[in-house]
Amino acid sequence: MSGLTLATASTDFTAPVVAITTPVNNASLTLYTPVTDYRTASDAGGVLVGVNISVDGWEQTMAACYRCKYLDIYMDTYFSRCCYYKVRGYDDSGNMGVPGAAGSSSIINVTGYRQLSLPVHVIYSPSSVTPQVALETDGQPIELGVKFKSSQAGYITGVRFSFGTETTTGWQTVSFTSPVAISANTTYIASYFNPSGYYSSSNPYFTANVVNGYLTGLGNGVDGTNGLYVYTTTGAFPANNFQSTNYW
Repeated sequence: MSGLTLATASTDFTAPVVAITTPVNNASLTLYTPVTDYRTASDAGGVLVGVNISVDGWEQTMAACYRCKYLDIYMDTYFSRCCYYKVRGYDDSGNMGVPGAAGSSSIINVTGYRQLSLPVHVIYSPSSVTPQVALETDGQPIELGVKFKSSQAGYITGVRFSFGTETTTGWQTVSFTSPVAISANTTYIASYFNPSGYYSSSNPYFTANVVNGYLTGLGNGVDGTNGLYVYTTTGAFPANNFQSTNYW
């Protein structure tokens, strides 16, 4: 037929290369908050047509852009969800990229967590409890800890401890830079190191479970002993206890 031109097969068999630069692998992201992701893309033998991006499944295709707002992580849970964020490119010859292994530049793991708007649970309410002894010392550096469980999986965003000479209430709060994930019904130990050896205490205290919301300070005998300490000059894991003392 006149007017037709015989097609020539493409010699391009190389798929585009797409790499995620932001967020990084194992990043923690706030739920219900849009996240701008950054990626680079190139195609050696043809023209980049588009980039597939996915959170746990190939769900969305975008035009050939190297920087796009995308990673809007919306979760229907109070706590957290882990997911893989994957990218692959395709070109004008139909070559489709294949993401590499988990943790590579084309497939990363991210964790979404929700904070601030969540109900906040603490083992002890600073407004309703006061240590029996606000300030004492054994004359040497000490690490003090408490065993606890949560009835729900979630994140620990910080710790509070009582120290008699810092404020009028004695309660100090340390917020973690990155929340620490915990599983439901699993025993954990939170502790802090005081190089001066001072601490607050109540005895007896852990004669039974101390429950506040999702969190429970374990009573002696539930999972070993509670109200833990160790004398140390550098900070160490506390494993000793004295009767049912709580060191706050």
